[in-house]
Amino acid sequence: MFNLSVWRLIAIAVFFTSFSTTVSAAPPSTTRSENSIAAKASDLFDSRNFAEYLEPHVAQVVNGYEAKVYWAKTKKTYTVRLLGSGSAFFVSQDGKMITNNHVIDLSEKPSEEQVLRAFVRDRIQEDDPNSDEFWADDFPSQVTISELTTVEEVRFSNGEARPYTVIKAGGGQGIDLALIQVEGIRNAPALKLATSDARSLSRVISIGFPGVIGTLFPNPRATVGEGTVSGKQKMEDSSDVLQTTLQISAGHSGSPVLNQQAEVVGVATFVAREDERYSFALPASDILAFLEAAGVSNQASETSAIYRDAISLYNQGNAGSALSKFLKVNTLFPYDAQIQEFIENCRQRIIGKL
Repeated sequence: MFNLSVWRLIAIAVFFTSFSTTVSAAPPSTTRSENSIAAKASDLFDSRNFAEYLEPHVAQVVNGYEAKVYWAKTKKTYTVRLLGSGSAFFVSQDGKMITNNHVIDLSEKPSEEQVLRAFVRDRIQEDDPNSDEFWADDFPSQVTISELTTVEEVRFSNGEARPYTVIKAGGGQGIDLALIQVEGIRNAPALKLATSDARSLSRVISIGFPGVIGTLFPNPRATVGEGTVSGKQKMEDSSDVLQTTLQISAGHSGSPVLNQQAEVVGVATFVAREDERYSFALPASDILAFLEAAGVSNQASETSAIYRDAISLYNQGNAGSALSKFLKVNTLFPYDAQIQEFIENCRQRIIGKL
């Protein structure tokens, strides 16, 4: 069976060359956003709502191939999807996201056998009583594969999915980065990139979508992990990578790694095949250089600033003021289930049920 998730689990143990992500928005109030982020970041890292603040800034990247399979035995045509997944985060309000190149790389098309094995897998999942007959000697002659097309979309926690296009993939010298544009997204909450790379023993947090989470749940929520930067290493091409203690697995590729100021210090890229206790991230300096080469600036996000204010008010018990800000965020960016949960919780608090 051809499984892009498995393929990327293997690929994640090697150093690849690209990264991607998407967002779109109206022109921000840059100064206000940056000041708000700087003023409240220090206590946000240690609060229970740090993870909640980060969630709307990331999304799951799902891509692969879709094929039509005609089976002579049933005289029906079936749709077979061979998909993998990764993570991405917004770097600007105007719809751009960063992820890894190996997350969005679809240069390797599935073979006919891989499509057929995926077809068999799907039929078995439907509890077909005659699944043992599928691998009879004449089975391949009974099926016809047609219309092999690509699937490229970003999925949000409220269940919506939007197609994306690749703006730039690969940055030279083995840089595993990609920049993507999500279609139809405006006022996205964007994360700010750190202007200096993280130092050893710095406390960091990651947020993304491990492959198993995307498999188990129809609308997965982001998974948060905490660790430290344990060193900086150089690749064979002399490029730097951050060595961390973060728990990274397939699907996590493209996740942002953040410092205590909620700034992106790196992007999770690969783990050591020999010892998965060690994970590695491309540093913020590489991401900034990559964006500059693409003619893209990392923009402060008004949506992020309003959302941070809303969480602060919510934690202070000011449900009424928090509600008005959550509603504004939801109007600007109506794709996150967590924001909608906050809105409902505020309403319950106002009427005294929480």
